Amino acid sequence: MTSIIKMEFFKLYRSNQYIIYLILISGLIILSSFLSFFEPGDNTNFVRYFYYIFMVNGQYLFPIVVTLLYAGVITKEYREDTIKILYRCSYSKESIIWGKYLSSSLFLLASFLLIIILYLIIVNFGFANINTISEAYYTKSILHSLFDLILIAFSYLSYILAYGSFVYFISILTKKIGLSILISFGTNIGIHFLGLPKWLIDHLFLYSYNVYGVLSLLDVPYFEIIRINLVNVLTILIFLTFGTIVFKKQRTG
Repeated sequence: MTSIIKMEFFKLYRSNQYIIYLILISGLIILSSFLSFFEPGDNTNFVRYFYYIFMVNGQYLFPIVVTLLYAGVITKEYREDTIKILYRCSYSKESIIWGKYLSSSLFLLASFLLIIILYLIIVNFGFANINTISEAYYTKSILHSLFDLILIAFSYLSYILAYGSFVYFISILTKKIGLSILISFGTNIGIHFLGLPKWLIDHLFLYSYNVYGVLSLLDVPYFEIIRINLVNVLTILIFLTFGTIVFKKQRTG
C-alpha cells in the first residue's frame, strides 16, 4: 500500500494539479477573511476569523474542492485506459482502493492544515488579537479555547474525509468523472431539502459539516463531537469497503 501512496503522490506532483487545489483552498479561505473583516461587529476577535472559514465554506464550497479531487482519482485510470495496468499489477485490490484514497486524503489534510495555520498566523498579527479568544468564550482560558478550536477543526476535517470517501465510492461505481461530480454534489445539495427526521440526521455524515456551530456555545458538547467523528470514521470504512467490493466485481465481470 505504501508503494501505491508514493505512486499517487508522484502522479499528483507530475500533473501539477496540486497547485490548483492549493489555490482553490487558499482562495476560499481568503474569501472568508474578507467577509469576516467587513462584517459588522468586532473584527479583532480571533475566533471570528476561525469561525468564518467554516461558516462561509463548510457546507458547499470546500466540498466542491473535495469532489474535484476524489472524483478524478480512479476515473482518470479509466479515462486514460491505465486501469488495465492496475488490474494486472501484483497489488491487491484492497491496497489499490485504500492506497489511492489515503494518498488523496493525506494531501488534502496537509493542504488544509498548512493553509489554515498560515492564515491564522497572518490574521493574528495583521487583523485580530489572539488574546480576545478568551473574551468570546467568557470564562475559558486561552489554552482551553485553543484546544476547542483545534478539536473543531479536526472534526470538520473528518467530515471532509468522509465526504471524500463518498465521492470516491461514486466514482468507482460510475467510472465517469462528470457523472461522479454531478451525483456527489447533487446529493450534498439535495439532502438538505428533504426534511429528514432527527434520528436519521444524527447518523448521516452529510450533516456533520456544521460542527463549527458549537463555537457559539459556552460549553462545547464533547460527547456530541465524539459522536460526529465516529459517524465520519464509520462512513469512511463503509464506503471504502463497498468500493473495494465493487472494484473486485468490475475486475471479474
